[in-house]
Amino acid sequence: MKKLEKKILKKVYFWEAKKTVFDLVLKMILFFSSGLFLLIFGQIFFEILDEQKTLDLLNFFNEDFEVVKKYFLDNVFIFFFEMPKFLLLLSLLFLVIFSLISFTLIKNFYILKNKVKSFFKCIKKI
Repeated sequence: MKKLEKKILKKVYFWEAKKTVFDLVLKMILFFSSGLFLLIFGQIFFEILDEQKTLDLLNFFNEDFEVVKKYFLDNVFIFFFEMPKFLLLLSLLFLVIFSLISFTLIKNFYILKNKVKSFFKCIKKI
């Protein structure tokens, strides 16, 4: 009976370990790939804005307050119409994915740490 219990526990530990490792590896791959895509799309987005000289619209904040107040909405509309919306949407999508994965990794850090520790303890016993 003890051998059967050990055999069942061993299978449960290995199944749980495979699940944990797969989950951790998948989250890390998604974390790094979404971070990389976020960096790439953000770089492309700001290069396009720099080529179009759209970022020069921000220089009007150096003017007097009356000038800023008078032309603020005009500059906001121009800035909005000149920005590449598809790249902005992709960047925001990857930012949300990156943030969600970061939040879940931070939130479940102690659970994952305890699972990995107990798996290593089980391996040491075998």
